[in-house]
Amino acid sequence: FFFFVIKLFCSCCCALASSSMDVDDEERLQLDLVHRDHLAFQCKELNEALQKLFQAYDIDESGTVSFTEFVRLEIRHGLETGDLQRVLEAFPQISCADRNRTGVLQYSDFCKSRMRMLDSEAQTRKLKRVPTGEELAVLALGEAKRTIEERARMGCRYHIAIRKELKEIFEHWRISEDKGMSPIAWILGRADVKKKMGVPMSLKWMSEAAFTAAVGNKGMMVELDGFLRASFDYLEETYPSEAAAAALMLRQLRTYVESSPIPSTVKVDVFVLTALKPDFQLPSRARHDAQAYQRSAVFNLPTNLTLLEDLVSMLRLMLGIPSNKCLAVFGQLGDTLTRLTANNFKGQLERMALNEDPDSRQALFVKNVRLQPERLRLEPLRREEECLSLLHSATGSRWGFDWEVQILGKGLKAPPKLPWELSLSVGDSLVIRVPPTDSGMTLQIYMDMPGVLSSPVAQFVKKLGRSKSSKRTLKLQKAESEAGELKPQAPAGPAPAKRGRRTKPSAAQLAKSSTLRAANEDQLLVFVAQSEGSCTLFVEISWEHREEECTKMNSFGPSADASVARIGPLKVPVQKQSGKARAAMHWWNGFRWTGMQSSKRGPSGAASHRPQSASPQRARPSSAGKRPQSARR
Repeated sequence: FFFFVIKLFCSCCCALASSSMDVDDEERLQLDLVHRDHLAFQCKELNEALQKLFQAYDIDESGTVSFTEFVRLEIRHGLETGDLQRVLEAFPQISCADRNRTGVLQYSDFCKSRMRMLDSEAQTRKLKRVPTGEELAVLALGEAKRTIEERARMGCRYHIAIRKELKEIFEHWRISEDKGMSPIAWILGRADVKKKMGVPMSLKWMSEAAFTAAVGNKGMMVELDGFLRASFDYLEETYPSEAAAAALMLRQLRTYVESSPIPSTVKVDVFVLTALKPDFQLPSRARHDAQAYQRSAVFNLPTNLTLLEDLVSMLRLMLGIPSNKCLAVFGQLGDTLTRLTANNFKGQLERMALNEDPDSRQALFVKNVRLQPERLRLEPLRREEECLSLLHSATGSRWGFDWEVQILGKGLKAPPKLPWELSLSVGDSLVIRVPPTDSGMTLQIYMDMPGVLSSPVAQFVKKLGRSKSSKRTLKLQKAESEAGELKPQAPAGPAPAKRGRRTKPSAAQLAKSSTLRAANEDQLLVFVAQSEGSCTLFVEISWEHREEECTKMNSFGPSADASVARIGPLKVPVQKQSGKARAAMHWWNGFRWTGMQSSKRGPSGAASHRPQSASPQRARPSSAGKRPQSARR
């Protein structure tokens, strides 16, 4: 027993001595590491290597390494090298390094974490001493190189070269001292992309929707973060696994942008109508009021623009108009008003640039803002002589709309409405009465699914009667033709002698007969239901091309009323014909279907003439003209 106690006492003493020696060695090793960490920043090679490694881990270049960036790269490094321990230690490493629990690592905390990792890597190489700063610098540079290669494999968003090229392009596209890109700079950048890389890339990368998404809630400027985010979204969609090709494309674009000169500018004022939805008026009744317009923006218009669509995009972005709307732009230089088109835009911009009179007004007027058709396409108007067989196949009912009722609200006390549903049968026709050809207004018909309804056919029919409203319409049309067009004059010289053979009519006689025909006939657009399905259409009536001649001398801008209006959109389902087709004409008076086109339309006119309302889904009931049962008794 005595010897057992002595042996136990000796073993305990040895254990205590060995443990104290281990603690001393560990403390000494920690002191050496702390001293080495303190001297690491004094070693130039190691400091530069750690900075490169920190920049490789800082993906968003914010000056700190976030939790997501650190863990993502550590896991990818471990999976790439097959080091499962590095994958499992990714979360504990950043938890130990982030002592303040901020979720990000500063440069000093990142360096301490990487130094421990480099020490463990040096120990795996069986170094029996603490590695020097030069040896750790070599390890750090190798780790930075592997990190950059791994980021290139992760995609365009993480590619260092792509991010660098985008930052340089952003700096060249900024045309002012602001921190971001204005709408003007954005559209000029889109023009550079269009010239160098093509139209599809410019419409996807530098679209108006991309500008709106990149701006966010930061006013009207796209900062660097928003530009990079929009660019990466496009590049990842276009180059999903070709980051090297994306970097080469951006390098070519940067070279082109750097060689482009800075454009000169012209200061212009932008005016818009104060009324959100101005009413449509005929050219003879249009108002010209300077108080109807308000100045919305003043900007420097670049003189190197060549396309009108670029100016329209600038105005939409500056005025907050959605990209799915189209508008009309009028330019005023002094007292001359010009409607800007694709043909005269460049010439008008050059005249503004060469203008040296400081007192002359240089302004842009925006009006006729409306939705632009996306799924519908423009259909040509066909003549009646070309479609006689098509018109003969229309043996069913005809359902008509009058442009004076739907657009001008003639005879109505309330705004007109469109029918909830308009269902036709095969063989029925949709008829829309439009302004005559001599009114100076243009027509544009937009449709989808042209196989369901036929293309529009222009048909001229004689007017049924001369009511007060029709006489008033003729007077307005006559006044408009006198104001906007020259009357045909008879040829000079004596009248030709009468002969027995009939002579060919002159050009003046033909013009006079066509004018009389337009005054005595209504122009109808006929759509014949040909097959089952559904078709959406609308008719656009416009006289904005006559704004210049209708504008009075020294007036301020175009008219204060809308010069474009639409009938529709109308969704017309076509069903299979059931039973015998019955030919009947039904007109929409703004609120319901009636059996005839009356001069008094609407609720007030329906009181004097109350035909039974007919639904477009079926023909008029056969008992419409019979007496009710109570009257028979």
